[in-house]
Amino acid sequence: MTAVISDRGHRVRRLRGLWPTYQGILLGNLWYLGFWAVLIVVYTGIALGIWLWGSTDISLWETSTNSTKGTMAAVGVMLAPAFLPILVAAGLTRRSFVAAASAALATLAAGSSLLVALGFVVERWIYAANEIPGTLQNEHLYDDTSQLHLVFVESLLLQLAYAVSGALIGLCFYRFGAFRGILLILPCSVLAASTEALITGGTWFGPEVGAALGAGWPSWALIVVPAAAIAVGLLIVRALAIGAAVRPRKT
Repeated sequence: MTAVISDRGHRVRRLRGLWPTYQGILLGNLWYLGFWAVLIVVYTGIALGIWLWGSTDISLWETSTNSTKGTMAAVGVMLAPAFLPILVAAGLTRRSFVAAASAALATLAAGSSLLVALGFVVERWIYAANEIPGTLQNEHLYDDTSQLHLVFVESLLLQLAYAVSGALIGLCFYRFGAFRGILLILPCSVLAASTEALITGGTWFGPEVGAALGAGWPSWALIVVPAAAIAVGLLIVRALAIGAAVRPRKT
């Protein structure tokens, strides 16, 4: 009976620790709001310029996804060095850190993806008012930007893939030092690169390879396979974090 009560008490304390840790990681990434503020200002200026003086025949907002993916990768890279030693030293378990960090990444990616979808809504309204076609330049899960659910899902998968790849890179530098961390950048980037190539035919491997990787896949597989790969990536993050020391390795 005592063992059961002790185990339950441990689980309750662990759950109570997850919520403030999750909040702390989100607060530590408030700069991400600044990134979005700058992005919105820049694209608002471009949209006003098109409205007043010029025209285009492509979707400019489509290019915003490059910035969001890269920034989420930066968020992932900084998770281990910025948060892990402080939180573990304060008594949080490494497993709890990974759980809270994963939830924080998912929240940031979901919020960012909602803004990406909203951006396409605004762009479609501006383009329709000016009779601009808004042609998409890359392959996507969606055929038209009015398919907002697919816009959201694609953006979420890509941003999570980049964030998890970033977290893997950050943990490798943190745990193994700078030299081996540099050597592991490419393996850690496979998740982001392959997800990009599969969904959009991205240029990590060149347009021909990207197009070949994404060819012939059913629509459901283009969602399920990246989602499963992201889950595997998080399991690797967990394994690396559990063995990490409180102090990062220097060399």
